[in-house]
Amino acid sequence: MRRALTLMEMLVALALILALTVAVGSFAETYREGRDFAISEALRDREVDAMFGRLAEAFSCADASVGGISGGDRGVSIHHRGSVLPAMGSEPKPVDLLADSARYEIRFNEQLQEIFTARSSKNTLTWRRPVSIVQLRYHNGSSWTDSWSVAQGLPVAIECKLWYEFDPEPETIETAEGTIEADVPTLDESEWPRPDRHRIFAPVDPSTSMDALP
Repeated sequence: MRRALTLMEMLVALALILALTVAVGSFAETYREGRDFAISEALRDREVDAMFGRLAEAFSCADASVGGISGGDRGVSIHHRGSVLPAMGSEPKPVDLLADSARYEIRFNEQLQEIFTARSSKNTLTWRRPVSIVQLRYHNGSSWTDSWSVAQGLPVAIECKLWYEFDPEPETIETAEGTIEADVPTLDESEWPRPDRHRIFAPVDPSTSMDALP
């Protein structure tokens, strides 16, 4: 004769089913978060690789006779010859696509932007994924400097560092009396962590002086 389940056995079975459901749900949520994080990182790396490629292309074709290079530690403008870089817009004019010179710019304020200009065509590409810090430096043949002017000709190299999620400034705390800063000193640059991405670009034929041009 078959014995029916007791109330205690049913409660234990329900508890086991509930625990198993919670464990499966937690695993699924962890898996989903890990997958989304991996996809986001992969897309950001792809954006950075594309930007590095455009910066390298513009710098390799930089020409001091059509405007040269100027910039600081948070942005750079490169006048170059050769083919127009990608992202010139959905409907560029044919005369602009055949332009013998163009300008490529990187600007970082609160967001990273790339600006492409060729004659009358202009297009701005704003990054969808945030970057905390962009740092640019220029090599004059003997040392690195944080800024560059057209009068200096073309730099020997350009260095670009990116930090995805790093802020050297103290965090701010919202209180009922207003915003206050955490009692933590600002990190010196020598104490910063290694950048998430770091590249150095060199042109094909650098010239460090406008006087050197024919």
